[in-house]
Amino acid sequence: MSRATLPEGDWIRGITIRQPWATCILAGKNPENRPVNWPWQGWIMIHAGQKLEKHALRDPLVATAIRGRELHLGAVIGVARLTGCHPDQGPEKCAMTRTGRTKKEKAPFEPGLIPAPGELLVWRDSQHFDRWQDLDCELCGRPTPMRSHSGEPVHKACAEDWITANPVEARLGRFASDLAPKPKSEGQGDHA
Repeated sequence: MSRATLPEGDWIRGITIRQPWATCILAGKNPENRPVNWPWQGWIMIHAGQKLEKHALRDPLVATAIRGRELHLGAVIGVARLTGCHPDQGPEKCAMTRTGRTKKEKAPFEPGLIPAPGELLVWRDSQHFDRWQDLDCELCGRPTPMRSHSGEPVHKACAEDWITANPVEARLGRFASDLAPKPKSEGQGDHA
């Protein structure tokens, strides 16, 4: 990291950004999207927040940007120059996505069987995971990227506990397992 002299004096503004995005900015991510317009420009401290957005680590562009770098949490990790601001246009317009790439909407997926009370849900389809936004779980209130078949934000463990606690209501299908995928070839299943 290079040292920079700050022309504004002995104070500097700062911004807290969750990892891995804070490290991506220092690695050259441009632009950084913000939900509100910032009327000022100049040097800012990049403070890595206390939370790590683990789902972002699976994005190949993010993985490339942070390769070989430590993801410090709860600390100032660098300085950047803010040169302008434009409105956040949503994840499909993010600078970390490839040019021309858009977020495809998958066809709605059908729920499978409702597990017996005490059994585990089988949620393997990627549509159960929202990589762009954590919402509060309908059952416990804590943030989760998980979604039920109907799109309801809920932790898988919370849904399993709800099925156990409400076996009669569970039959209505609020939470269900995925349909069993068709084997690619005869005799090929989940196990080796």
